[in-house]
Amino acid sequence: MIVVASCGHNCDDERIYYKQINSLCNAGYKIKYYAYCYDSYLTDGYNDDIDYRFFSSSEISQKQYKTLLFNTLNATPPKIFHIHDMELLSVAYKLKQKHPAIKIIYDVHEDLEAMWDTFSSYSGIIKKIINWMLSQYEKQYLSCVDIFILANRLARKNKYIKYGAIHVLENFPLLANTQKHKSIDKPTKLIYHGQLSDERGIQNLIVGFNELSKTYPELELTLLGSPRNAKFESKLNELISNNKKIKYTGQIRHHEVWGYLKNAHIGIIPFHEISLCQYNTPTKLFEYMASNCAIVSSDLLPIREFLNDTITWTKPNDTESLKQGVIHYLNNIDIYNIHIKKNNQLIQDSYNWEDHSKILLSIYKELSH
Repeated sequence: MIVVASCGHNCDDERIYYKQINSLCNAGYKIKYYAYCYDSYLTDGYNDDIDYRFFSSSEISQKQYKTLLFNTLNATPPKIFHIHDMELLSVAYKLKQKHPAIKIIYDVHEDLEAMWDTFSSYSGIIKKIINWMLSQYEKQYLSCVDIFILANRLARKNKYIKYGAIHVLENFPLLANTQKHKSIDKPTKLIYHGQLSDERGIQNLIVGFNELSKTYPELELTLLGSPRNAKFESKLNELISNNKKIKYTGQIRHHEVWGYLKNAHIGIIPFHEISLCQYNTPTKLFEYMASNCAIVSSDLLPIREFLNDTITWTKPNDTESLKQGVIHYLNNIDIYNIHIKKNNQLIQDSYNWEDHSKILLSIYKELSH
């Protein structure tokens, strides 16, 4: 038996459910999937081959969930326990002590130090102390891990390397979601999807778009996602209040995102040059490529790892540079069509989950023997 467990990610998290779990099921593995989050999203495309257990964070505490998970797996130990959140390391550690034969996979979605540094509500020495404590919490349980899976090439590996094998499994899109290439005569529809926050450049994007709208009234901007906090949501509503060409949907379900992407022409990645964006490649990069969107992006190394000449680069946290990036495609339609064609082909040839999932299957084959 294989158990996959998360503690905070949405139940329909694309990487966990639609890619990893379904790939394993298609390869013949029997999966039990435990998820703990605010709401259950597995309503469309549910795979009947998995035993799915959802626990609502509005009904039980994280501690209760972890206790329940441990007691269940201690009674019926799995062969492989694949965790997707640092919070579950303590459960994995205790299980390994009770049942040494269990193989533990620790799937790290983002460089954690970079994430803590970016999103901490503290500053200065207090932030450093808290982040150090978080890293020590993680470190005390790493000895139980057999395999580490990282989602980004640039994520720091040194803290894991002495404990177990490390594999990089990027979050490439499914070919099933890839749109057939077609040329565009006039790109007018801009899109951003993901978390909405200042450090992700959303204010730069909206201010720049509001200015672009005066010269290019045909442009439209769609924002998909939820604000990081109430303070930014208030700022967001104020920024978009006077421009009817901005469509803000709020958080939508995974399967609905692709419809918006495939109707768009230019995908925007306006990130600032912060820790989180220096170690993690945004999944939206590949989703834009798969959807025939040209890409206007802040010039950041994790994105340059995959694209160089078929993207329009802008200076991070520079509204004017972001505007010029969009204008570059509006005024150079031949370049626009060359870029979307080449990027679409890169998805078909290299940056797709169907090819990349072989890494995951080889890991499971190794651990199953």
